[in-house]
Amino acid sequence: MKIDYNIFYREEMPLNKKWNYHADIFISAFNLSERVNFVFNKLRADNKRWIVHQEYSIDPVLLPSNNCFICNCGSKNDYREDDFCHEIISHEIGTLLLSAENICIDITGFIKPYMMTLISWLVSKGKKKIDVLFSEPKVYAKKANTTFAGEFNEIRPVAGYYGIGHSTGTEEETLVIGAGYDDALISGVAENKNTATRKIQIFGFPSLRADMYQENVLRATRAAVAAEFNYTSREDPFQFFAPANDPFATASVLQHIFKKYNNPKDSWYLCPVSTKSQALGFILFYLNECQGKPVSIIYPFGKTHEAKTSDGVARIWKYTLEFPGAPRVR
Repeated sequence: MKIDYNIFYREEMPLNKKWNYHADIFISAFNLSERVNFVFNKLRADNKRWIVHQEYSIDPVLLPSNNCFICNCGSKNDYREDDFCHEIISHEIGTLLLSAENICIDITGFIKPYMMTLISWLVSKGKKKIDVLFSEPKVYAKKANTTFAGEFNEIRPVAGYYGIGHSTGTEEETLVIGAGYDDALISGVAENKNTATRKIQIFGFPSLRADMYQENVLRATRAAVAAEFNYTSREDPFQFFAPANDPFATASVLQHIFKKYNNPKDSWYLCPVSTKSQALGFILFYLNECQGKPVSIIYPFGKTHEAKTSDGVARIWKYTLEFPGAPRVR
């Protein structure tokens, strides 16, 4: 069954008006960005919970005083996204999520692998619809020099997104990168998968803001040169574009890429180091169309993350993710 992602629902939420929206449970990951706190205060829900990622290294005096779940990460080098999910499952939040009809998650402050694994877990439990919020910044704090994570210590598949039957070297490998600002992450992933026959980048265009596209391409071009991407051929440019704020367009582009290049025996590695909205497109496409195939989502896992990378709130989007093929709870 081919899914038409163009009919999926997204809505721009007004900044200065009351929202006609209510969730059973609302979860947001706390950091020091204005846009994260703005949404938490504005949205109405029966239950609201903060998640705190210790990789942000936020001073405890700055953390919320109520409804705050601090991940018990222990050693940061040993803590994984599936450990985080197991904590959530055994916590009150897990019970609230499983019993809720209307789940809403603000992914703006989430570190991507945690976001990915949490959504994968919810889908595995039979959740076929999840509302997701994302707030666009007015500006990234350091423009083209903005970094979101510190030095990464490993590149591996994200829990919940492991492919089955990856090639042993006799078939082709394709790497698809959702290209964001961080050229060190892009080039690191590309070099890690240097056996890939194809290295494809998906750029965010239109970008979140007019000047961000130029900044994005500037950083990604540095990575392309370092990692020997090939987009000189007009027949196979290995460059694709999807709006930076539209996960459904991104999922459609991934559909097109797979149709254009896929051989059932080939191995595919997807890596969304772009905006979280585009990362949602990778998640949506994978969970609906790639499970049980030689396709994995990989990610460069960082030791630390920046607690504040942007200023202001430009726009707020609500995306309704649907997973028609999700397993039913037994």
